[in-house]
Amino acid sequence: MAQLFKPSDLIHTATFETYKTTPNPINGNPKKDYQTLFVKKAGTKRRSMSQQYQIAGTTFSDTVLIGVRHDERIVKGMGVFYRGLHYKVEDVSFDDTNNYITYDLISLKVVSGNG
Repeated sequence: MAQLFKPSDLIHTATFETYKTTPNPINGNPKKDYQTLFVKKAGTKRRSMSQQYQIAGTTFSDTVLIGVRHDERIVKGMGVFYRGLHYKVEDVSFDDTNNYITYDLISLKVVSGNG
């Protein structure tokens, strides 16, 4: 079976975050702050045309698919800063096989308000 990724494919950095609401010190209004939990090397995974057609019209049609080394700390709903944008983890496909090097596929959905 062919490997999903090579270690050299993981050329980007994905910062896994949590959202924390704190009061603005100037006016007291709540503001959203991102708190870094951990950082992993990641690579983008392209979908085939048939995969694109299968997810058309679903909640996954506007997601980005990335791969990282297996990590059980990644959960659905977690925030991710990847390639200059903030995302939310929509789904995680864990590779919990007994192989030496395993990769998890993560579907990311962009968070509104990026920019």
